Amino acid sequence: MLSYTFLAPVAMAFVVFGVLASLLAIGVLVEFFVSNRRDRLAHHESVRTHYRRMVLTH
Repeated sequence: MLSYTFLAPVAMAFVVFGVLASLLAIGVLVEFFVSNRRDRLAHHESVRTHYRRMVLTH
């Protein structure tokens, strides 16, 4: 049987990994939307038109 002295560090590592993965995902999403906003403003498009164009071209 696994002891609590083993499970506590594993659980803590799991939580830390989850937090780091969440922060990385948020950073990637922010970069995606910021770069698309610059592109959208350069084309003078609305949000709906810009993402519709993106979906249709991919």
